[in-house]
Amino acid sequence: AQDKPDLHPSEAAQALAAVDGILQQVSQITNLPIKKKVQGEVVTREQIRNYIAQRMKESLPPEQMHAQEVALIKFGLLPPGFQLEKFVVDLLAEQATAFYDPKTKKIFLSDWAPLDLQKPAIAHELTHALQDQHTSLDAFIDDKTMSQDEQSARQAVVEGEGVLAMMDYMLAPTGAKAADVPNLAQMVESATQAETAKY
Repeated sequence: AQDKPDLHPSEAAQALAAVDGILQQVSQITNLPIKKKVQGEVVTREQIRNYIAQRMKESLPPEQMHAQEVALIKFGLLPPGFQLEKFVVDLLAEQATAFYDPKTKKIFLSDWAPLDLQKPAIAHELTHALQDQHTSLDAFIDDKTMSQDEQSARQAVVEGEGVLAMMDYMLAPTGAKAADVPNLAQMVESATQAETAKY
């Protein structure tokens, strides 16, 4: 059964209508010109979960995920019987209120999160859309000829720019930029540790 949307249809329409304006702002923040508009679509939690599960299978074959799971359990880092793939998919699906898909070139917005909560995630994901317009993200990140370290490094660059653009977007009303915030790295590290501690 599909999830019942939590947003009123007018809120979902507002989220879709906000995409163009946020894309303009993110383009200014990143200095990446807009080559084409990014189409948007509102989706359910289940649709987002299915998308994440499929993308994970494409980027990390099930046998590799299983090997990681076995190794982590043998080293005592996970309890016996722990289902790593399900845990990761559930965690990502719970956190994702928006995502950009390089295959369809669309941004997908959640049907449960209010627009004000989605806006930072939309800015982050639209950064990926602009990156994709200038350098194919799939080719950049998922090049099978690269080592795991090379792929991880490229993923870090892509995500790092997305996080920085999101922070600059959130700070824009104050006139500040993320680079102006003292101890930013420590703040991000503390927030990350606090979030990780929940699990």
